[in-house]
Amino acid sequence: SILGKIPELLADPVNIKKMLLHVLGNALKFTEEGAVKFTVRLDREKKTLVYVIEDTGPGIPEGQKDRIWGAFNQGDEGMARKHGGTGLGLTLARQLVSAQNGKITCDSEVGKGTTF
Repeated sequence: SILGKIPELLADPVNIKKMLLHVLGNALKFTEEGAVKFTVRLDREKKTLVYVIEDTGPGIPEGQKDRIWGAFNQGDEGMARKHGGTGLGLTLARQLVSAQNGKITCDSEVGKGTTF
């Protein structure tokens, strides 16, 4: 729940929708067991919305995290063959977020899941 008055926020709803489709789609694709959790919170200080997508997928090894943002790259080639895809979703998501002066990050632990 959100308490109090919500400040006016400026954003492109079309780009937000596209970004969410890429990141949520990725989380759903790689989560075979467990859940994908999506939350939105208001950062009143920065006057921004914070979208958090958490999954219980296989996780991304520390050495692979930087690769996931590159075009046509996927964290693990074995997973790429198993789940398919072009390796563009997270690249496009990052570009869409950056275009709105936002930031997207990845926190992941192998065997536990990933949070964007």
